[in-house]
Amino acid sequence: MVAGFGIGYATQTMVIVPAIGLGTAVAIIINQGAARSAAPLIRTTTVRGLVIGASVYAAVGTVLWLGSGTIARFAGGSAPVAASAAQYLRLVGPSLACVGVMLMLLTILEQVGAGFVAFTFNAVYFGLSVGFAGWLAAGSSDPAPFFRTLAVANLAALLAILPIVRYRIRRLIAGVERHRPDGPATADVVVSPAEAAADR
Repeated sequence: MVAGFGIGYATQTMVIVPAIGLGTAVAIIINQGAARSAAPLIRTTTVRGLVIGASVYAAVGTVLWLGSGTIARFAGGSAPVAASAAQYLRLVGPSLACVGVMLMLLTILEQVGAGFVAFTFNAVYFGLSVGFAGWLAAGSSDPAPFFRTLAVANLAALLAILPIVRYRIRRLIAGVERHRPDGPATADVVVSPAEAAADR
């Protein structure tokens, strides 16, 4: 079980890393919008980033679910390890779509002045999900309850972070609009997250 979980978790780590890059790109544009007093740019960028992240990670979660057996056989050194890894990817894989989007949103929070909020949320999410899943699976030789609990925790964490991000972005926009100087808006300058990442 442990070796299979290790393979599954390593796969998870690999596929969610791009979420940090996407979150950073989105945050760069949001901060540019704040510097230009361009509230519409902040709104548009946040929504576009969320749509891009959800689309990418919905596809990733589907691939992990459908390809769980193939990935596990390729990475596992023995049949029992491969079986455990396949079970992890089959049960937890689809929820990694939630983890990818959540990580993207946490990265945005970190870079728009809410780093402590992001850190606290991440610590609570990890502690509760692993702790509760471990408690449920204690004394059982079947890892399925542990894996299913992780999947549910991933979905719950995404649902919990969405209103937090919405509140922080609204707060940022309110501050921008309150201090916006008179003159033409600069919101029509739209930079895509991909362009922002290329400029780094």
